[in-house]
Amino acid sequence: MSGAACTIVSGISGQLAVLHNETFFNESLRLCQMLPGSLRTYCDSIVQTLEPIFTDSELMKTFTPDIFCYAIGICYADKSFCYLFPKPPGNFYLNIQDFKMAAHVAYKQRNSSLVDVIEKLASFQFDICKLPGFSMICDTFNKSYTTLQPSLDFDGDYFSIYEVLNMIIRSVSGLNMIIRSVSGLNMIIRSVSDEVPTQAARGSHWRGRDCTDWNDNIYPGRLPVSEDIHKDSNCNGIFGMNPDTGEAYETELCNCTVSRGVIYLGDSVGAHFHMPEAWFNPRLISPESLHNFTMPFLDELDWPEYGFITGFMNTTEPLLIKNAEWAALVVILSCFQETIYP
Repeated sequence: MSGAACTIVSGISGQLAVLHNETFFNESLRLCQMLPGSLRTYCDSIVQTLEPIFTDSELMKTFTPDIFCYAIGICYADKSFCYLFPKPPGNFYLNIQDFKMAAHVAYKQRNSSLVDVIEKLASFQFDICKLPGFSMICDTFNKSYTTLQPSLDFDGDYFSIYEVLNMIIRSVSGLNMIIRSVSGLNMIIRSVSDEVPTQAARGSHWRGRDCTDWNDNIYPGRLPVSEDIHKDSNCNGIFGMNPDTGEAYETELCNCTVSRGVIYLGDSVGAHFHMPEAWFNPRLISPESLHNFTMPFLDELDWPEYGFITGFMNTTEPLLIKNAEWAALVVILSCFQETIYP
């Protein structure tokens, strides 16, 4: 996985360098600046570590993302090694060795060595789930994937109010104060560093947004309780009574509709599994397209919020997946057409 990430990211940096007529090093730093928060610092550290390679004009003449990632030890060239970009002329394995030797020379001129650099790069590949205090968070997200339940669902009705949980995770040793309100509804994680936004896995994107996460009798799609005169029991935003007619708004507005349960067969098929073009096309990549890229990964690169089932999404997020709504509508209309006109 790390090898694929190295190849793709360095390939994008190379395309951005051509697009902006900029050096590979400067363009890599530009790409880092598009990333949110602490990831930007992490990316900067890696690029600065690799600066002797990125600024060596002779090395960059033979540079390809595949050779680069193999040479610095992120990918390993065994009998079944593969490549994503066009191979340079000659033997691919020997090209890797030549690039590695030239990189040794470049670092030696800086009173360093490629071996030290590879060890430093390896130190970047930490497992956040092994850090003190983080295991509880990782266990929560792992549970959501194995049980297909929201990772944060206080009333246990399988619906969550959270699309994004803003967890304040500061010091690595910290998470030392977990405060729950008396009713047990709010969880605040405090310590001393940056705010890290993460998606509540299997949250409101998947089943619709719960409007009251402390009452398991209130959730999206249920039959209204007492015509929802006193409260919105089915989370459609409609409740109360029309003072002019004396009739419940739920009855006036929804009486001609019927609630139906729908089952998706296959998450990724029904939820538009997709890799956004804006992440890979250098003409489209921007801070806006990358500012919250952890959310799609926590949704397993599915986009259920664009489907016709849940219909709930944050409209302030950039539209990374285009025409997904129309694709869902075409499928639904096709199903209706087959039903009406067999």
